[in-house]
Amino acid sequence: MQAEAADAERRLKNVLTEKSLQTAMYYWLELRGNMYSEYMARFTEGEGGGGSVVARGWRTFLSNLLSSPPEEVIIEKVVKKPRGGSGTNPYLAARKVVSYTEVIEPMTLGRRILDIRAQLAAELFHDLELIESENERDLELIESENERVQQFYQDELRYGIKEATRLRLRTWQPVVDTDAINSTDTPYRSSLYLAVLALVTKVSLERYKKELRIVGDKHTLAWLDKIGDANLTLSGNDLIEAMLNGPMVLINDGKDRARPKVVQPLRVAADVVQPLRVAAEVMALRVSVVREFKGLLAGVPQEHQALIQGVLERQLRARASGDSEDMLS
Repeated sequence: MQAEAADAERRLKNVLTEKSLQTAMYYWLELRGNMYSEYMARFTEGEGGGGSVVARGWRTFLSNLLSSPPEEVIIEKVVKKPRGGSGTNPYLAARKVVSYTEVIEPMTLGRRILDIRAQLAAELFHDLELIESENERDLELIESENERVQQFYQDELRYGIKEATRLRLRTWQPVVDTDAINSTDTPYRSSLYLAVLALVTKVSLERYKKELRIVGDKHTLAWLDKIGDANLTLSGNDLIEAMLNGPMVLINDGKDRARPKVVQPLRVAADVVQPLRVAAEVMALRVSVVREFKGLLAGVPQEHQALIQGVLERQLRARASGDSEDMLS
């Protein structure tokens, strides 16, 4: 369980750090701080190529950035020509190129990214509460759906399977995403929320499958695998909705391997997969994962302090070691 929690924490904080870096790059470009964006592009390439936050892990990535030495860069700018001038006017002096040197301080850039990361963590902490409210609404939907399932079987007996299915789909209410945008504080707030919503659902589903393996529920595992294979591109609430829609599955009962029985997932039976029950259990796990993530996000400011302190202490030790070597020599 500790390994699972550590893995979920790593994945959450990798996403948070990637979005923090993306947001910082957005701000720098908006303020014409191209040299900072170019430096970070070089830094990430040097760290192992695209997606280096994931490749190295958020902590190593940030620690390496904060520990990097200053770098001098030469900036070249073209002096603006006088108003009304023409590029082909022979009486006007040619436009001059002015160059000057700037020093990029990775520690300063890293601190800026940490500030943004803390802000994103605070926003995400609030937005994750939306998942709990979504679950409450959707679980109410499932409860009402159970009543409509009973109506479905009555309609099946009365009108046949095709007409009963048509009537059921006509009244089906899909899961609806709640808008995570509560302000315009950061440019990627919504995309961060959706990415973490997908992660919450994925982690919940992984833990649910582990529980199924422990109890030996191979039918539900097989059903979930079919859902996953048929909906490889779905995530978050879309995946929950696919589970709620519950396609028919084929389960071999072990008595006659040549004749697997056709199971309608909505039927209430001990040996039949019930999509509404499965989706409800996964959503209940989502609530526990959300609370786990909120606890992690609440500790981000203290995490940043410890990270900076660790970098500074290593630099002081290295400097002290260098001074000692100079004295001995």
